[in-house]
Amino acid sequence: MTNFQVNLDDEAINVLVTYKKIKNIYFKVKEQTLYVTCPKSVSLNVIKELIESRKKIILKRVKETKKENILHLFGKTYQLEIVNDSFNDIVIIDDIIRV
Repeated sequence: MTNFQVNLDDEAINVLVTYKKIKNIYFKVKEQTLYVTCPKSVSLNVIKELIESRKKIILKRVKETKKENILHLFGKTYQLEIVNDSFNDIVIIDDIIRV
């Protein structure tokens, strides 16, 4: 497993590459991270070239994942922020809901 960061149109995107015994290369965007699954024979340079050639669709998917953390409540739009702590409270601060 390899982890690196790539800049696409001034947007820093984390890339996590997993090598498996497969024939094709797969891209998945989840939580603003690009997951790449590829054959063991594929070099990082090839992966970076593929990311660059598909940057338009990757950026579109990254922006869609950012929108997933938006909540509309009582006619107002809030940014949803998930915090890992020991409390089970929901806190609203300005335009942010912390869960």
